[in-house]
Amino acid sequence: MKRDMLSRLLQRYPILKSRMAAVVICSVLTIAILCGFAFVQYTYVITDDDTVTVHYSFSSSPYDVLESLKDPPSEDDVVTIEYLEEGWHEINITRAKAVHVVYGEYEYNAIAYTETLGQLLDKLGISVTDHDELPMSLDDVFTEDCTVEIIPGYSEIITVEAPIPFGSQFVTSNLVADGESSLVRKGSEGVEVQYYEVCYKDGVEISRTLLCSEITVEPVDEIIARGTVNPMNITTSDHNGSDLYVVSQNEDNTGVLNLYGEEYEFIDVLDIEATGYSCEGDSWRTTFTGTTVKVGTIAVDPRFIPLGSELIIVSDDGEYLYGYCVAEDTGGLVKGNIVDLYFNTDYECWQFGRRDCTAYVIKTPE
Repeated sequence: MKRDMLSRLLQRYPILKSRMAAVVICSVLTIAILCGFAFVQYTYVITDDDTVTVHYSFSSSPYDVLESLKDPPSEDDVVTIEYLEEGWHEINITRAKAVHVVYGEYEYNAIAYTETLGQLLDKLGISVTDHDELPMSLDDVFTEDCTVEIIPGYSEIITVEAPIPFGSQFVTSNLVADGESSLVRKGSEGVEVQYYEVCYKDGVEISRTLLCSEITVEPVDEIIARGTVNPMNITTSDHNGSDLYVVSQNEDNTGVLNLYGEEYEFIDVLDIEATGYSCEGDSWRTTFTGTTVKVGTIAVDPRFIPLGSELIIVSDDGEYLYGYCVAEDTGGLVKGNIVDLYFNTDYECWQFGRRDCTAYVIKTPE
C-alpha cells in the first residue's frame, strides 16, 4: 500500500519524483563515505631510526605503506612489523649505514646498524691502541654513511746514552811553581743511560717521555795542582786526598803512592794535625838543621817524626796536596803529631789554617 501511494504521488507530482531521487543518491553516498572512514582506514606508527611519524592508509598491508614512503627501506635495512590492535600497526625501520674504514694501509667496507665504532671495529677484527688517532669516539653510534680514517700510532722504548760531564778538583802542591797549575789527572765523562717511551703517529714522532735512567759509568774528575792558594778561586772537594794517590796500601801501612805519574814507595802512614808557618817580614831564614826554609820544609817533633824524614802530605779534606817535603825544622808549639808546613806568606798560612792531614813517610834517616 505504501509503495502504491509513493507511486501515485510521484505520478501526480513529477517534480517530487526528481527531488526524491536526489535525496536517495546523496543518502547512499553519505553512508558509503561514512562506512569507508569507519571501517577501511588503517593507522601505522612508523619509527625510522630516531624519527617517529604516523601514517593513515586504506590499505591493510604494511608493505604497501612502506613502498609508499618517500624513502622506502632498502634490502639492507632491517624492518620489523607489530600488530598493536585492530587497525593499528607499529613499523620499526633500522637503516643500514655504509661505513668505509681506513686503517693505515688497510681498508674495510662494513654495514653498521646500531653499533658503536668500537663494536664495529671489534666485528672487523681491528684492535686500536691509545696512540691511534680516531675521528670519533669509540662509543659514538653511526647516523649516516661515512668514511672512518684511523691514523695508526705506536710506541717503543728506546735507550739514549747521555754524557755526564766531569768536574775539576784543585789541590795545592809545592811541586808546582807559584802562580802556575799542573794537570795531575785527566778527567773523563760518565755515561747515563736514559730510557724513553717514544710515541709515533703516521710514522712521525709526536712525544717522548723519560721513564727512568741509570748511571753506567761514573764520571772521573780531573785533578789540577796549583802552586799557590788564591782565596777567590779555591775549590773544595768532597774526596779524601789520600784516596787520590794511594795505589795500594798494605795492612802494615806500607804501599805505593802515585803522584804526578811517578810512583813512591812509602813505609808508613801517619795521621797528623798540620798548621802553616812563614818567615814573611822576618829576618831569619835558617831552619833548626841549618837549611834555608822554602816551600817543602816542615817543622816536626823529632820524637814523633825524625828530622831528615821525607814525606808526602795531603790534607784529608782534599783541598791541599802539600806534596813532597822534608822534616828540617822544629818549633816550640810543634808537639806530638802536630806538624808545621812552610808557606811563603802569612796569608797562605792563614788560608790553610789547621787541618787534619795524612803523611806518607817515604824515607827516614838511617
